[in-house]
Amino acid sequence: MVLGLDQNEWEKQATKVWGAFLDRFPYEKFSSLALDEYFLGGGGRDNFSWWLEQGTKLLGSISGGTCAKFLIYKPKGEGKELKISSSLPQDPKEAFTELKTFILSIASFSRAKDLDSLKDLENKYFGPAVFWKIAFLYQDPKDPWIYPVFSISAFRNIFKKSPKVDTSSQGQELLAKKYKDTAFWDASFLINDYLDNFLWISAQDLAVELGFEAVGGKDEGREETLKSQLFSHESGKLFLVTKDSKNLKIYTPSLPSELRKLLGEENVEIYEYSSQEERASFLNQVEELRQGKVILRLTFKELSSFDTFLKAYIDEDVPLKGEPMMPPEVEEILKLLKFKKNVVLQGAPGTGKTFLVPDIVCAVCGKYTTGASRGKVIEEFRKLQNEGRVIFCTFHPSFDYEDFVEGYKPAEDLEESSDKLTLEVRPGVIRQICEKILSKENSSLDASVPLIRDNVSVWKVSLCKTRENPLRDKCLEENFISIGYTEQDKDITDWATVTNGKSSLKAFYERMQKGDVVLSCYSSTETDAVGIITGEPEWDDDLGDYPRKRAVKWIYKRKKSEAPLNIEELNDGKQLTLSAIYELKFSSARLRQFLEEKGVLSKEAQHLSSKREVEPFVLVIDEINRGNVAKIFGELITLLESDKRKGQLTEVAITLPYSHTEFRLPPNLYILGTMNTADRSIGMMDYALRRRFAFFKVCPKKLNVPGFNSKLFEEVSSLFVSNLEAPFEPSQYLSPEYDPLDVWIGHSYFIETKEMPIAERFKYEILPILEEYLADGILQPHAKQRILEIKDSLAA
Repeated sequence: MVLGLDQNEWEKQATKVWGAFLDRFPYEKFSSLALDEYFLGGGGRDNFSWWLEQGTKLLGSISGGTCAKFLIYKPKGEGKELKISSSLPQDPKEAFTELKTFILSIASFSRAKDLDSLKDLENKYFGPAVFWKIAFLYQDPKDPWIYPVFSISAFRNIFKKSPKVDTSSQGQELLAKKYKDTAFWDASFLINDYLDNFLWISAQDLAVELGFEAVGGKDEGREETLKSQLFSHESGKLFLVTKDSKNLKIYTPSLPSELRKLLGEENVEIYEYSSQEERASFLNQVEELRQGKVILRLTFKELSSFDTFLKAYIDEDVPLKGEPMMPPEVEEILKLLKFKKNVVLQGAPGTGKTFLVPDIVCAVCGKYTTGASRGKVIEEFRKLQNEGRVIFCTFHPSFDYEDFVEGYKPAEDLEESSDKLTLEVRPGVIRQICEKILSKENSSLDASVPLIRDNVSVWKVSLCKTRENPLRDKCLEENFISIGYTEQDKDITDWATVTNGKSSLKAFYERMQKGDVVLSCYSSTETDAVGIITGEPEWDDDLGDYPRKRAVKWIYKRKKSEAPLNIEELNDGKQLTLSAIYELKFSSARLRQFLEEKGVLSKEAQHLSSKREVEPFVLVIDEINRGNVAKIFGELITLLESDKRKGQLTEVAITLPYSHTEFRLPPNLYILGTMNTADRSIGMMDYALRRRFAFFKVCPKKLNVPGFNSKLFEEVSSLFVSNLEAPFEPSQYLSPEYDPLDVWIGHSYFIETKEMPIAERFKYEILPILEEYLADGILQPHAKQRILEIKDSLAA
């Protein structure tokens, strides 16, 4: 059975769905597809991305992850901006044109049965599941050759460990050999039937094989799609295994820290269940898993990871004896980052400093998987970028404080055209990522921090007009704020077309964040309500002339028998103006203190209890020493140290010079820099900044990868070091004034590719560096003869 269907019914429905897809998105007309017909999140289901994931699920699932896997998408919620993967141009039209061209290439090669060309495209743009789903759908339905299996994990489940499957194209080739004498639809049904039950059946067999004993049976009354079995071991360890869809879920009362690390924190969650859940009756039969006790739930998508878990669960030393979680240098850098918060990777050109960044970022953010391929690491890194948890910037001589922290820039949201240039304070790179962190914290109002948080924006909002009015009453009663401007489009896509209320509308849609504070304007000097933004912008036709609304949690509302709060003193003697929405200048902390002093908000009422894990964010600074680092960081140098971060015992806050706002560095912000030590055109970092960063030297090394020319690497390395193992000794050719690790040409220069044979790499990349080293005195004069010998040996 596949999705509850027998073979005949599945084939009948699958071919019908396939035909419907091709009718909706025919290959011949795909080049004219409009952008809003492609992406998810546009408000409807009739788009290409939805059809790939949901509309054609009978033909193989690619569910899981986020809509970011389609590269161009809109997050859920009205008013969200279109998101574009960093691998594509950031202009929507250019991005979609490039993506359509790529999809048409996949389709063309699929129709031509050109597997080699598909292999060449396989690791570009899409992940393997989306890529091969497109290839499958655009093959000739009358002569199909690509099977409805798309992810690498599915192929690994089919072929287990022999042979090891590293790409989906390899999996397709193996299936073609395995089922060469079987009709396509017969084979496809057998494959999917096997995958539907593979993990569940194999997991039970594996548990018994390793000495676990099945206890009890399947919980009665459970749906057939969900199966459960309890296993115990003579060591006293036990677990409950359930099958949900195509994943295994393991419930266990405890797990050693090394095992949690081995599995990856994203696969381990603390699980507290209620009596209403269907699995509760079965879990309650086991004392250690009984309701009310905190247990762990583990998720497995592959049998191999479940195998590793069981062996390690019996013998906790297994993970320590096996291969490490990540490369040793990544593990060491991770420890440095968690301790110091700020790390610079330093080394000569070609040592792989920037190459290491995705691995390190994924490790910091808990997205690193044991044995993950480079493609998988990059995929996770891009997801983190799309989520805003990683920001990448490059320092250069023109980069300054105004770009990094904050500065005056031309205003973007003038109400109407004017000959006068208006400037506004705009956040720089580090303020932007700190605001993202703050926004993330504020997106969940059940965190154990004040409801009125530090460092959030405070907004004035007019509810229709001042004094009493029906809209004000409705907003306060039903917990929302509402503004009008109905002459503007419901969905504003081009701000240049907005002729009225641009400043208020941009504040409402783009600048206001969940967690920000709003003050209801009762009069020019009074407020009758204070609330916290809890929702995204919405459109409600029932609100008449004021249909644009956002959900609010009111934490102070004036009783009808009381006078409104006079906030003139709080607002530095200024009166509130007529604009529907604008940001007030006083801080949220000052407002909280004001409300407490007025007795309308108790301190106890400002806290909610919750256990919330803070997500790490990473600021990557490439070429950190190419800028004037002391000038760029300015007074932020004080905040860099880990014990000066927000929430620490010796926390330090500064007042920013342009916005005059209080600023702290969050404890979950990590700064990762790269520094080319051979670049002599700029100065090194000063001592004050060096004390606040840890420096990790990335050294050249032999690589065990296809195309690496070990012989040439050894010959060129002999110009810098006399031995290739640490501790490194300087070569006779190197000037004694230089540390070899600062100038020794890195291993990436010695990898040959189809596009760049090693002889050309030497001629156009390596040799110019060596000649420059000779001219600058880094290499001594007699090194010239040795370079000529290396050049001649390469030509021979």
